[in-house]
Amino acid sequence: MSKTFETRMREEFKWLQKLQSNPNVKDIVTIYYMPRTGASRWAPINTSIAQNSGYPVKFKVQYKMPMYVCPTGQMKKNWQGSIYFEVTEEAMLGNGSMGVGIEGGGFPAGSIPYNKHVSQGFICCGNAWEVAKQGYGIWYFVIAVGALLNLDPFWQAEHGDHLNGDAREFFENVRHRQPTNNIRWPYNLRDNSFTIQSAAPAKKTFSIKPLN
Repeated sequence: MSKTFETRMREEFKWLQKLQSNPNVKDIVTIYYMPRTGASRWAPINTSIAQNSGYPVKFKVQYKMPMYVCPTGQMKKNWQGSIYFEVTEEAMLGNGSMGVGIEGGGFPAGSIPYNKHVSQGFICCGNAWEVAKQGYGIWYFVIAVGALLNLDPFWQAEHGDHLNGDAREFFENVRHRQPTNNIRWPYNLRDNSFTIQSAAPAKKTFSIKPLN
């Protein structure tokens, strides 16, 4: 892996730690990482990285919040679900995409979010990853998935049934485009921009800007 990618992942890890400690979401989002070396088990994001072991590229995020679930739009107050993903160098610095898995292979029956972007075994994240890698960071992607699951209107296009037409009808005509929970996602997590620059002869700079 290139030095640029390693530097980027180091900074990404720090911002994920800051997201985890943010008071707006610390009880809603729990972030884990898989160490690159050693035991193959998930560690909380606030666990220190072993020296010289490399910053992680595999992450798991658990969301806990009341959720409208299939098939009737019933509220499940103790809902929780986890996604996992691996950040490759091509996905972060090139044109590669990043797929998201659902822990267990899919949401259990009775716990499928009632959402036109979600099916039992799939979440359509739209352009969340493209935005995350180009101008914000992995922490933004974590928030974006949470906001999508929470039916935040910004992440719910007004047209098209997509994966679940009944869920779209429920959101539009019953919920009147209101989010399930009033979560103040910390989109302004960074107050200042920072720049990552490669030490290689052909330098490439990545400017990460705060959200206004």
